Amino acid sequence: MAKMNREDVIGKTTPEIHIWDKVPNFRMEVYELLSQKKEVKNLESAYLASDGTVVPILYSARIIELDGRKQVISLATDITEKKRSEEERKKLYEELRLSKDLFEMIFEMNPDTITLNDLQNGRYIQVNEHFSEMLEYSKEEVIGKIPLELGIWNNRKDREKVMEILAKDGIVRDYEVQFKKKSGEVVDTLLSAKHLNIGDNRITVAIARDITQKKVAIREREEQSRRITLHAQALMEMATDPEFVSGNLESGAKKIVIMASEVTDCDRASIWIFNKDDPNTLTLVVGWDRKTQTNLEKMNMTLSSYPKYFQAIRKDRFVDASDAIHDPRTSEFADVYSRPLGISSLLDAPFFLRGKIRGVVCLEHGGELRRWRGYEKQFVVTIAEQVTQLLLNAERKEAKEELEKAVKVRTSELAEALENLQKTQEQLIHSEKMAALGQLVAGIAHEINNPLGAISALSGELRAYLNSSAERMEKLGHDFSTVSTEFVHNLSELIRKGIESKESILSRENKKAALNSIKAKLKDLGYENAHDLADRLLDYGLPSALEEFPSLFLDPKYYPLIKFALEEIHTYKNILSIRLAVDRTSKIVYALKSYAHIDTEENRGKVLTDLAENIETVLTIYHNKIKGGVDVELDFPVRPMVEAYPDDLVQVWTNLIYNSLQAMRFKGKIRISIQDQKKRFGFLFKIMVLEFLRK
Repeated sequence: MAKMNREDVIGKTTPEIHIWDKVPNFRMEVYELLSQKKEVKNLESAYLASDGTVVPILYSARIIELDGRKQVISLATDITEKKRSEEERKKLYEELRLSKDLFEMIFEMNPDTITLNDLQNGRYIQVNEHFSEMLEYSKEEVIGKIPLELGIWNNRKDREKVMEILAKDGIVRDYEVQFKKKSGEVVDTLLSAKHLNIGDNRITVAIARDITQKKVAIREREEQSRRITLHAQALMEMATDPEFVSGNLESGAKKIVIMASEVTDCDRASIWIFNKDDPNTLTLVVGWDRKTQTNLEKMNMTLSSYPKYFQAIRKDRFVDASDAIHDPRTSEFADVYSRPLGISSLLDAPFFLRGKIRGVVCLEHGGELRRWRGYEKQFVVTIAEQVTQLLLNAERKEAKEELEKAVKVRTSELAEALENLQKTQEQLIHSEKMAALGQLVAGIAHEINNPLGAISALSGELRAYLNSSAERMEKLGHDFSTVSTEFVHNLSELIRKGIESKESILSRENKKAALNSIKAKLKDLGYENAHDLADRLLDYGLPSALEEFPSLFLDPKYYPLIKFALEEIHTYKNILSIRLAVDRTSKIVYALKSYAHIDTEENRGKVLTDLAENIETVLTIYHNKIKGGVDVELDFPVRPMVEAYPDDLVQVWTNLIYNSLQAMRFKGKIRISIQDQKKRFGFLFKIMVLEFLRK
């Protein structure tokens, strides 16, 4: 133990062998105790071994007499292993104490509920603080009781299933169950549990995580997804509805408000439009009460009476008033509208036509206050855009009907004019003017057939386009549903710009350069039909469309929508062309009426005649002959009115002008002037063909 030889020790004192050097006072303490008690037992001390090692010992000693001399007999026991075991035991105890403290801290601080139950009797041994917070029971109310006494299982079948799994597998992981609070409110949780042995006790540890908010969020997302799908289906059905596509304003508007109230689960839905005669007044044109299944009565609203509301509706894309009575934007309606009708929440969106606000779509909810969701706000904005499209469809329908009426009227006038022309022909035959009349009739027929042909071709093309509107809207419905509101707005702006633009006035070289530039940009964007698209953009006066509306051309998949916009512009251009043709025909008919009178001059007598208009009638009739290569210069500083036979004068101008045209072989220049020369006895009017200039 001291690592010394026997001979190194015998005959020497302990100080000489230095075994007490680490405990210098221990030797004196032992002697004092021996002098008092004659023995010491089990004193802890330490030897210093010869190699410097300190050896813990348990020391005992006694004074004895041997051969008449007092001697000390001592016993030293090496307790190194014992000390090591004690240190390890202390360390283990400290670790256990720390583990216990840590467990208790984690147990209490864990955000999930943790419970310990005696497996033998099912009673609660311990629960953490969050258990009390979640189920509203204090620890004192829980510990020592079983779950069935508290009634915390909302569904006993869930408990039976959990106990079955525990009995079979010894563990349950993330099993969805519902617990009932002390107040009766139900909590959704994920439960995990396991059987454990702690000492001689067998317990069940259960951890439950509150997922009520998560479940609510999931249900809200599912409801949102369902609603969005329902919205999309309703919008698609409306976009392809025959009444909507054909532009039946009254029927289409009724279908929109009924659809809006049903899909959004609102009590009332209505469409208000600004009065054309009084833009300060908003009129309810159609509305639907879902509870009573009746149409709302028409009523008016004056802007000046509700300034805050109209300021909001002009500034914002929608007005979402969850509390319509107290919301600053809608509180002006409280006493006269909202309270009497039991309206608690409002969701309104303005709709526009050609950049100007035309009215408002209004959704109204009664009962408890309603917090409007984001997808509901987007839906009412889309409904407002559908109302705009319905107005455009109605305008197109009205324009088509007016055009057809105009064509019928003009056709009737042309038929009458042709009949008069035939009678005039007969008169000219009797007057031996057959040659001139033949040329006149040929020219008039050509002049009439040109606009008639244009009207026929363009009206046929327009009719075919309008007849295919429903099919086209069905095909484009999906494309429109995939783009944003901003994209639809930009598409409307492109159509508006194309309608308002004039035909390109670029020179041939500049037009070719512009065409190549647009085509190159479209090819870079991936368009396969770049040349055709570039050519159409240039023809419709939209050479800078890619710069002004970059989002429309960003992806070739949007080409069907761009094509739809260009077809709308083309349709409008066709209508303009028809109008020009009708105007041209009207002028010809008017000239024929002025020329081809069937009454004789003798029967009518002299009438007050505009000489300038009389001459212009002849020029209109011979327009086809003149336009090819003859310049006509009119110098009419005065337009005198004289008593004359207008038909005879027309015949005079016809002979003069036609002879002049023949003389120059329909190439040259004619200048016609009316001069006012004052005489002593009135005025002298000279009408002269001054010059024939051969080109």
